[in-house]
Amino acid sequence: MTGNVSRVTELESYQGNAEAETVGQWEMGTYTQIHRLRGIPETGKFWFHDLQDKRHHLWLSFYLRERAVSEADLSEVRAAFDELFPGRTLEDNDELPGEADMARVVVNVNEDFSRITATLVKGDVRMPLPVGKTQHFELEPFTHWPGNKTEAITPEARHLFLYGPPA
Repeated sequence: MTGNVSRVTELESYQGNAEAETVGQWEMGTYTQIHRLRGIPETGKFWFHDLQDKRHHLWLSFYLRERAVSEADLSEVRAAFDELFPGRTLEDNDELPGEADMARVVVNVNEDFSRITATLVKGDVRMPLPVGKTQHFELEPFTHWPGNKTEAITPEARHLFLYGPPA
């Protein structure tokens, strides 16, 4: 994430191939350093701090319409990936990916959260991705949803929030 974002603390990503991934604050460093093949993005949830260190939640969809009831039409996202990775087939996934097989999705949030954009980035090439519906909430520290109060969070819950469950 870029723009009015100082650090992403947690995320949930959902891909068009029905894969999903949840990354807690204690796992974020590893998540950002390890390159992994993932499906085409469908939706994402981000918990982050802005440049003034206020906590936020942002949900967004990478599609503009549905193909059928509750089925996302990911044709625009798929077209951007097809342009950056022409001729790629499922069989290509049998080979160990290299740096040339990687791209990243960058979500940009402007200062007042009124404009949210997404871009597919591979090297110097940037392709705009659709951003359909969005939902944004300002949050209390150590909370995940609007209306939760920081003072109601126990020290144990704060520790879990920051460091995750015991190994």
